[in-house]
Amino acid sequence: MVLRLLSKTVIHAYESTALYHELYKGLDPERVISPSDLERLPFVDKHLIKEAGARAVASGLNCVAIQNTSGTSGELLFLQRSQEEFSFIQAFYQELIRRIAPTGPRAILLLLDVPGHGTPTPVPTTNFVLQSSIVSKFGAARTEQILKNRYDMEGIEPHVSSLAGSLSQIIILTNYLESENSLLPGLEIKRISVTSDYMSPAIRRRLARYWRCDNIVDRYSLSEMFGGASSCTQCGGFHFDPILVPELVTLGSLKVTRSGSGRLALTSLYPFVQMQPLIRYLTDDVFELRPSPCVASSYFYLGRVGHCLIDTFGSQDVLISGSALYDTLDEYPFVVRQPASELAGQGRTSTGKPFVRGSQSFKDGRRLVVLAVAVHPDALFSAHEKRKHEEGVRTTLLRRSPHMRALVSGGEASLAVEFVTMDDQALKTFDRQAVIWTSA
Repeated sequence: MVLRLLSKTVIHAYESTALYHELYKGLDPERVISPSDLERLPFVDKHLIKEAGARAVASGLNCVAIQNTSGTSGELLFLQRSQEEFSFIQAFYQELIRRIAPTGPRAILLLLDVPGHGTPTPVPTTNFVLQSSIVSKFGAARTEQILKNRYDMEGIEPHVSSLAGSLSQIIILTNYLESENSLLPGLEIKRISVTSDYMSPAIRRRLARYWRCDNIVDRYSLSEMFGGASSCTQCGGFHFDPILVPELVTLGSLKVTRSGSGRLALTSLYPFVQMQPLIRYLTDDVFELRPSPCVASSYFYLGRVGHCLIDTFGSQDVLISGSALYDTLDEYPFVVRQPASELAGQGRTSTGKPFVRGSQSFKDGRRLVVLAVAVHPDALFSAHEKRKHEEGVRTTLLRRSPHMRALVSGGEASLAVEFVTMDDQALKTFDRQAVIWTSA
């Protein structure tokens, strides 16, 4: 399907938007027939699309929805969606459901999300969907009732059997139910699908334990794209949907790489996306391609660019990834995290990322890396316990960071971890989203 649609995607963008017509001047769009042919085309990014405005929008289509990014990188990007693409998506998935729909009663899925990305793209599903959001204790109590209710409807299962939605919402619900010692008789959750944030092994284990569900899928997605990637239990990485074309490019020169780490670029395929085509769109996310037993390429999420310590002065390797950082700190309940709501909790029950900042400097040709981690003021450490935990974080982080470990082993770098306590005002100096690492 990719080969068949890729050429149509490029031709559509070239013929219907002023931006791509300018970008592809002197190129023959009809010669782009395979993913490797994309390398002839320039990249686009959020800044370029935003600056282009109407020139990035396809002509001759009927706009029916506006969607937007979350703004975690500092600016919102607004995207137009057309009736034509919505109609195609409806017809495509309805036909897919007709061919593969299971027999028997439809499962009930509870979708948990706080609207923040504009009008969502409607996608048909085999599930019967209930929807809720939790921004207060009242919302949590309401959601609990939705879970407990028995639904006597013809052709529909009587209880909720699947959860889906943003990771923070599902953690908030879990926090609430645990704190209320809530009993959910008759409830058997068979599948959990999370989006919007990275799920560390510690969080996965916690959700699996509470919901007694091992079928947990982590979905990587972007507001800018229709489609995404799903985590795989066999290889541990992500596999992209066939309606997207992923590329990894080196962090320095932006050259395509087919192994190792790099920045992700995505191409959305026509006719799933028509009004706001994005071809070779540079994301702010870093992945690593690794060998695996799977037929599809296995992409391992390393974190946002600003959450990774990158050797910008040399190899361009990821020295410490954001995922390694979160995988390590999520094991420590006393680390301070950003709350997502009044129910977010703290420590191990918090929904947010750890408050952490890192710096690197150079002295006599040696790289000095320091990681400051905010811990709760009421964490009662002796000096010995504090050093022990700091060394535990350092050791685990190096184990998960082979490039940094090699530099430290060779005497070319040092890594120090410092636990710091601070009041709420001081916490504001810890960047919440975009950048963890700074260089002196």
